[in-house]
Amino acid sequence: MEKLNNEEPKQQTLKIFYKQENEHTQSLEKTTFPRFEDNVLSDYFNRLQNAFERVSGVFQHRFEKYTFGIGTKISRVTAIKICILSIIMFLIFRKDIATPINSVNFVAETMNEEKTHANKHKKSFVTPAALGSVVDDLSPASPEDLREVQVREYIERFSDVAVGEMDKFGIPASISMAQAIIESRSGTSSLAVRNNNHFGIKCFSKSCPKGHCSNFTDDHHKDFFRQYKGPWESWREHSHFLMKYRYRNLTKHGKNYRSWAQGLKEYGYATDNSYDKKLISVIEKYDLHKLDDL
Repeated sequence: MEKLNNEEPKQQTLKIFYKQENEHTQSLEKTTFPRFEDNVLSDYFNRLQNAFERVSGVFQHRFEKYTFGIGTKISRVTAIKICILSIIMFLIFRKDIATPINSVNFVAETMNEEKTHANKHKKSFVTPAALGSVVDDLSPASPEDLREVQVREYIERFSDVAVGEMDKFGIPASISMAQAIIESRSGTSSLAVRNNNHFGIKCFSKSCPKGHCSNFTDDHHKDFFRQYKGPWESWREHSHFLMKYRYRNLTKHGKNYRSWAQGLKEYGYATDNSYDKKLISVIEKYDLHKLDDL
C-alpha cells in the first residue's frame, strides 16, 4: 500500500512534465512554423474564382454586344473557358511577335558592329571627289586608264573593308578590291560619288522606293543603278551578290585570285571579254594578293 502511494506522486510529476513539454512544443511550433489555416486557402480560391467570373462577365457582355445577342446562349462556365483560352493565346502570340523584333534588333546591332569595324580608319569613308575629278563613264576602267595615286589612296581607304568581307564571306580581298577599283575608277566615277555604288550594281525592280536607285541614262529601266547611304553598304551588297546563284561555286577556289577572276568571266559577271585579265593585272600591279594573307 505504501509502495502504491509512493508511485502516485511520481506519475503525477510525469504528467505535469509531459504537459509542460507539450505546451512548450506547441508554443515553439506556433512561433517558428505557423500553420497555413484552411480558411486562408479557401479565401484565396474564392478571390480567384470571383476574379475569373468578373472577367468572364465582361467578356460575355462584349461578346453579346458584337454578336448581336448570340452570346446570350453561352453559359458562364463556357465564357470562363473561352476567357482563359484567350489569355493563353495572347501570351503565346505575344511571345512569337517579340521574337522577330528581337531578331531585327540583333541584325541591326551586328551591322552596326561591322560598320564600326570597317570605319576603323576614317579614310575609308572620305568623299570620293577628294581624290580627283569625277568621271561620268559607267563602264569598268582599263588598268591603263587608272591613275596610280588614286588607286593607292583607294586601297588605303578600303583595305580594312575588303579584308572584313573576306573574313565573313570567303571572297578574296584582292578580288573585291580589284573589282571595286575597276568598276568605280578608284572611287571617282559618277556612280561612286553620287550613289556610293562602287561595283556598278544595277536595279531591275519596277517598284523601287524613293532613294533606292537612280537612272543615269534616262532611256530604259535597266540603266537604273542602286543607291546607298555609304560605300560600306555597296561593298556588303556586292558580297551578298557573289554568295548567290552560280557565283557561290567560286568559293571552292579559296584565295586563288586567278581562278576567281576566270570564274567571274565564265559565269558572265561582266560583258567585257577581258574582264578576268583586267582583274589579274590590277591585283598583280598593286600587290593586292597581299591583302588575302591579312
